[in-house]
Amino acid sequence: KLKIIPAAEEWLEFRSLRNELSHEYPDQTEITVENLNRLFSLMPSFLGIYNHLTAAIKDRNLL
Repeated sequence: KLKIIPAAEEWLEFRSLRNELSHEYPDQTEITVENLNRLFSLMPSFLGIYNHLTAAIKDRNLL
C-alpha cells in the first residue's frame, strides 16, 4: 500500500526464511546449510529493500 517494499511475496519469503533459521535443529544440518545459502543469495535483494525503506523514512521525515 505504501510502496515501501517493492514486492510483498519477496518480503514473505524473507519472513519464512527467518522462521526456518530461528528454529534450526542440530540433526538437520543439510536443511540449515540450504537455508543459509538461500539467505546469502537473497542478501542483495534484502539490502535493496533496506535502502529503499531508509530512503522512504528520510523522505517522509519519520526520523
